[in-house]
Amino acid sequence: MERRLAAILAADVVGYSRLMGVDEAGTLTDFKAHRKALIDPKIAEHRGRIVKVMGDGLLVEFASVVEAVNCAVAIQRGMTARNAEVPDDLKITLRVGINLGDIIVEDGDIHGDGVNVAARLEALAEPGGICLSGDACRQVRGKIDEDFEDLGDQEVKNIREPVRVWRWQNDGGERSAGKLPSSESPDAGRSPVIAVLPFDNLSRDESLDDFADGLTDEIITAFSRQTGMHLLARSSTFQFKGKAVDVTEVGRKLGANYVLHGSVRKSGERIRVTAQLVEAERGNHLWGDQFDGTLSDAFTLQDDVTFYIVSAARSQIHVRDAERVRDVPEDQLTDNELLALASQRMQAVGLEDQREAARLLELVVRRSPRNAMALAMLASCALLENEYDYKEVPDEDSARAFDLIDQSVRLNEESDYAHFVRGRLLLEIRRAQSLAAAEAERALELNPNYPYAYVLLGYATLCRGEPEAGMALVEKALRADPRRARFAYFEILAIGKFLLGDYAGAIKSAETAAQRAGYLPYLRVLLAVFRAELGQAEKARPHVEALLAAAPEATIETIRCPPFMDEADTVRFIDGLRKAGFPEGRGVSPSDGSLPLPDKPSIAVLPFSNMSGDPEQDYFSDGITEDIITELSRF
Repeated sequence: MERRLAAILAADVVGYSRLMGVDEAGTLTDFKAHRKALIDPKIAEHRGRIVKVMGDGLLVEFASVVEAVNCAVAIQRGMTARNAEVPDDLKITLRVGINLGDIIVEDGDIHGDGVNVAARLEALAEPGGICLSGDACRQVRGKIDEDFEDLGDQEVKNIREPVRVWRWQNDGGERSAGKLPSSESPDAGRSPVIAVLPFDNLSRDESLDDFADGLTDEIITAFSRQTGMHLLARSSTFQFKGKAVDVTEVGRKLGANYVLHGSVRKSGERIRVTAQLVEAERGNHLWGDQFDGTLSDAFTLQDDVTFYIVSAARSQIHVRDAERVRDVPEDQLTDNELLALASQRMQAVGLEDQREAARLLELVVRRSPRNAMALAMLASCALLENEYDYKEVPDEDSARAFDLIDQSVRLNEESDYAHFVRGRLLLEIRRAQSLAAAEAERALELNPNYPYAYVLLGYATLCRGEPEAGMALVEKALRADPRRARFAYFEILAIGKFLLGDYAGAIKSAETAAQRAGYLPYLRVLLAVFRAELGQAEKARPHVEALLAAAPEATIETIRCPPFMDEADTVRFIDGLRKAGFPEGRGVSPSDGSLPLPDKPSIAVLPFSNMSGDPEQDYFSDGITEDIITELSRF
């Protein structure tokens, strides 16, 4: 069984049962004639593969959406010409639906939602017409000279999410109203299109061909799981295997915005992999790196290299997409372009950047209330803004954030990003370490090459009392793109080292975070605690004074504590705040080490009563009580 991205064309004869009832033999003969003279040759001309013929229809796979649409248009116009002299009640007329989607290939047949959507689009098409999905439409903008009408989002049978539909009507060669969005159209989605070329084997060892092809396949598969990107099918890019190529020509021919290519070479048992990401239109080199390893565990090497390449390339693509539309007026930007700008703001260091990101996201949500990505990004802003403060997220912000992320997950349960955000909210607001870890694991199940999910899983793991394991996960994410890693990576490593009692190491990691983000309020808190725990009270004092100068109301009670599961770790952190010289708040005794619990509910679990009269049931009721106490202690 194989998975790949493909353009799927579904065609059906309109009123086939009626035609067969009128003239069964004549209908079969005419349809075969149309296939032989027009339909099959056009499919072959546009490099399509007929998957199956279902009496009254066809299912065809193409490597390129442009080829699929051009083929469909040629067939529909050809059928109009061939039917010119045929009586209306005997004309064979086709409906066509075209979708771009992930398919499962098994024994020559294809399955999956990508196929199902194409079939539903075919049913929506007018006789002699074509319907495209929004994903397919974005791939052909500016590449074909045809007009399409936007039908908006359509609910279709057995498909969870509404499908954006564009319609082409056959008016005998005349143009219909409603232009297919070009690259300048504000309605175009403009999600980046990526072509991954086969990695070249630069060694004389032919056995390395399998490693190079396997690595290419792993990278293609990994990119296909990335949210907000369109990946060209393997069959499209492998035509360039072993050829010297002009990247700009490849981009033009395949309709790709970005081209990833690379090579492998061998010396003894060592292998070196190089990779480069190029902006296809201008030939600009955006990113490149090299990776060394051995063939002793080829699969592990492929997995590691894939993780680093895809993570770094994805980051560069998001940056470039935001830069491309930075100066375009907001009312001319698509939702995807606004999301790209918001994402860039969210990656920046500064409270105003986070607020601007939230403003852009509010704009998208007002436009498109069912945009799952915008809802998830807006939910995460509650935490991003809080990174620049020392306090807990306010209750009203927390409530809205959870409402937004719940909406997002309901709209798209398959979103790795939405599960990541929900995990962060669960960890940092509700301190639910196990639930947060489960969300991170779900995100990684959907996208194993997602650095932020590794960071979240690492933070939840170290907060559960496993600092070494948690830090290893964060460091894996850090290696993916160390130059662009957020300061929070180092902040989490610092907290892990605090748990290990490595206060000098914690100071070093926190200072690295400060080098990337400046001395944010919470970094000052951490540095003050770490210095105090190391016995450097004098070096802790400037951080305390700086925070109090900016926030005179700050007290031990209002300063947030990392979401540790073990109460002893929390007590140690609060003792560090006290040693550093932060002022006491109400409800915190300087001598008893009690935990600051402002506005937090207190729960008492009384022993469950045995009402049966059977003394042996006491063990059962006591056990239930203990289980409930244990579970509640995790929140």
